[in-house]
Amino acid sequence: AAAAAAEAATAWTIAYTKDREAFGERIADFQNTRFRLADMVTTTEVMWAYIDQALRAYKDKKLTAEDAAKVKFWATEREWEVLDTGVQLHGGYGYIMEYPIARAFTDARVHRIYGGTNEIMKELIARDL
Repeated sequence: AAAAAAEAATAWTIAYTKDREAFGERIADFQNTRFRLADMVTTTEVMWAYIDQALRAYKDKKLTAEDAAKVKFWATEREWEVLDTGVQLHGGYGYIMEYPIARAFTDARVHRIYGGTNEIMKELIARDL
């Protein structure tokens, strides 16, 4: 869910910044925006790779509870960062619930809670150190 939400948020944000203008230029043409979009894309792709690695380990019956906790913790924290960036790049529209980015941002908060809070995930990880 975290990776799918991050991927969707990235796509919405890319599309939005290509359409929206500020100071006579597309938002997507500003260097800061391009760098932030690059971060979103890269983070999302790495998130999918990490999840895929965990799924392979699970399939092979090699996924430990600690490794599962690492994936859940890391993916949901990165999801939050990607969505936060998406909201920022949408500007004021990022807070209007008619925009999918605003709904996704609100919905994503629970990902760091359910399935075990990220603090519990850190505890599971720390016990294995």
